[in-house]
Amino acid sequence: MSAAGGFLLGGFGAAAGNLAMDSKTNEMRDWQPAFITFYDEAELNLNDPIAANKFVREDVAKKVHAALLHKYPDTKLEGVFERRSAYFNDAVVVYSGEVCNEAIAFGKLPELEYPEPRTLRDYVGLTLEDSSDIPSGCFFIFGSKISHTVSGRFAVVSEANNSSDTLFIIEATKPYLKDIALLVPDQTPYYVFGSRRKHIREFPYPAVYRDMSEFLFSSNEKSDSSQIFQ
Repeated sequence: MSAAGGFLLGGFGAAAGNLAMDSKTNEMRDWQPAFITFYDEAELNLNDPIAANKFVREDVAKKVHAALLHKYPDTKLEGVFERRSAYFNDAVVVYSGEVCNEAIAFGKLPELEYPEPRTLRDYVGLTLEDSSDIPSGCFFIFGSKISHTVSGRFAVVSEANNSSDTLFIIEATKPYLKDIALLVPDQTPYYVFGSRRKHIREFPYPAVYRDMSEFLFSSNEKSDSSQIFQ
């Protein structure tokens, strides 16, 4: 799938704006956590989808970084890269600092051995956007797609990868997000780098986190998704 197609096809995102109305929100077991951002037409040039995709990747990376700084003030945003192949069109964000010590250890089982070192070269099909050195650290991986419009703005859904690093970063940023929404299902699978063993992370309930607040889903027929997504 091309960068343009991967970004513009709705896929996951079409349901995001209406999710608060879904009577089966407690059955979202096939969903990964996802970030939702909003952009004016002037910010997102759909005539150049590759540039628009890059803009979204970097914007999400910066907003997640800002949230990480609340708990891990030494966190650095080392770079935003692209993993592109026939199957992936993902952003690979690299952070460094104390957060990575915990992110890398997250989900590891004492009876298993895991490969070291961990660098971006370990991700097959990675496309580098420049010739700089590839940094090491912990990885936050997601793929972005336009969902729909809300109040005249584009809603972009950035669905998280199922890596343990990514899930740890999601949980670390959840209470501190600003100008970006996080959609969390009631449970999600994840994998530790270097192992094919499937883990399941359970959450108390599906919810949306935005501007340091938690929003629960409602079956109230008078509810409107714009109460959260605006």
